[in-house]
This record gives sequence, structure tokens and C-alpha cells, in this order.
Amino acid sequence: MTVVAVPNFIAMTYWGLIASPVFQSDTIVIVTNPNKDSDSLTSLLAGNAGASTSGAWILKNRLLSWDEFKSIDTKFHIAETYKHGDFVARAGGLSSFWRTDDIALWHYYQSMVGITIDEQTGITQVNVKGWNSKDAYEISQTLIQDGITHLNHLNEEEDNDFISSATQESERLQKQLAEDEHAISQWRSQHGYLSPVSDYTSLADQAVQLTTKHIELNSQYQSIVRNAPGNPSASSLKTQMSVIENASADARTASQAIFPVAIEYETLDLKRETDSKLMVAAETALQEARIKSAQNHYYLKTVSHPSEPHAPSGPQRLKWILLVLVISLILRALLA
Repeated sequence: MTVVAVPNFIAMTYWGLIASPVFQSDTIVIVTNPNKDSDSLTSLLAGNAGASTSGAWILKNRLLSWDEFKSIDTKFHIAETYKHGDFVARAGGLSSFWRTDDIALWHYYQSMVGITIDEQTGITQVNVKGWNSKDAYEISQTLIQDGITHLNHLNEEEDNDFISSATQESERLQKQLAEDEHAISQWRSQHGYLSPVSDYTSLADQAVQLTTKHIELNSQYQSIVRNAPGNPSASSLKTQMSVIENASADARTASQAIFPVAIEYETLDLKRETDSKLMVAAETALQEARIKSAQNHYYLKTVSHPSEPHAPSGPQRLKWILLVLVISLILRALLA
């Protein structure tokens, strides 16, 4: 008889008279990720069930973490806010063996914040319990805002991981390309050539043209000397040949002077061309990094904003009284 009477008396006394009303603020959110959600859609079309819930689990682990507890405790003072419940369920009450240290309060905080994740849809429900409607609502609002802040911080870290190295490489190559242009400009100022290859080709062509002209004039000169030795035009042709020969020699000398320094210019120009191609590749890699980073961002979308209940949702007094009654009757039957 005692097995039935005592537990039921305690149950009816506590849940019927002592247990404090519990207010619960509910929020429904979904954490999306373009890249993972795309993979989930592909799986769904292939016949595999389930949306990506990685973001939901990140949110859950954050909201129940030590860091989040410390943040909430700083703003709401858990021990003070939750001390108004009954002697069993309140912070520092019988359920926590009257402990009010950080670890005990952390576990108490976790017991008052419930997070459930639908593995099929990824929809996440955040439930915050409190001894009054206002506290439950305000803590719920703060948790959601902290969740958004945390996901934004993760996105920033993702940007740093994907983009920072690509940005640094692009900036390095931009600086290197500017140095290449400066080196070529200094070379041109020092040697007086714009492009030694084109200058060398131009002078070489000029020397060939002058040599060809010299050959033509020499042919005319030899013909006059043979056929009309006293012709005065022979002297004029000889003067022209002398001028052309000197000009051709000057062109050859100038082209030969360009050749040694042209090697230095070609080295500088090749380095500039190589760095330019690397710069294009780095810019492409940077754009790809930005796209990939954006695809890996997590976004928290609110399906239903935190509720502010005007009536308690617990404790479920009748449920617990009946549960104790059933268990006690089963024990009595087993012990009979």
C-alpha cells in the first residue's frame, strides 16, 4: 500500500500544488546553405530523403554551448532570472542539488532551452522555458540574434579561408607587374630605345636597302666608266655611293650596338609577360574563390518569430500524476 500511497501523495502535492507554471517561447527557423542545399536537392531527386541539416546542427551546438551560456548569463543573470520557480525546478533548487556554480547553471540553462531538428526538412524549433512570459520571450529573441551573429562570423571566416590567400596572391602579382613596368621604363630611359627588337629590325632592313641601292649605283657607275670614261655623271654617282656606304655602315653599327642590350630587354619583357599571365590566372582564381565562398555561407531564416505566451504551457500536472500512479501500480503488482 505504501508503494502506491506515498509516491502518489508526493506527486499530487508537488504537481498539484507546488510546481510553478512554465511559460515557453517557441521559434521556428531554418538554416540554409546554397552549396549543401543544392547537393540535398540532387539527392532528393535521386530518391534519397533528407535536406542538409549541417547548418541546423551548427546552430544547435552553438546555442547550447558554454560560450552561448556565458553570453546569456551576462545579459540575463541565469541564477537571478530563474530563481523564482518552485524549490525543485528553480535554478539552485533540488533538481540541481542546490548548486549555483557555473557548471550547474550551464546544465540548468541547457535544460531550459530545447532545440529540435527535423532531419527531413532541416526545420529547427527553438523552445525557451521561463518562469514568466517576458523572460522566455527575451531570451528566445537573444538566442536567435546570437545565432545569426555566429553564422555571420562563420561566413566571415569562410571568406578569409577562401578569399584571403587568393587576394594576397593577386595583390602580390599586381605589385610585381608594376615593378616590371618600372624596370622596362628605366631600361628605355637608360638606353634610349623603345623596343630594341623593332629598332634592330628597322636598322637591319635599312642597312640592307642601302646596300642594295649601293649595288645599283655601283653597277651604273661601272657601266659609265667602261662606256663613257669622261662622263661627269660618274663623279656624281661616286659621291652618292660614298654617302650610301657610310649610311649603311652607320645602320649596321647601330644595329650591332642594340643586340647586346636587347637580350636584357627581352628578359625584362618576358618577365612582364609571365607576370601578366599569372595575374590573369590569379584574378580568375579570386573570382572563383568569391563564388565558392558565397556558396558555402550559412543563412538563418526565421519561419516563425519568437512567441510571447500569455498562458503557461506547463507543467503538465495531470500527465505526471497519472504517470506516477501507473508506475506505482505496476510496482505494486510486481511486488505482490
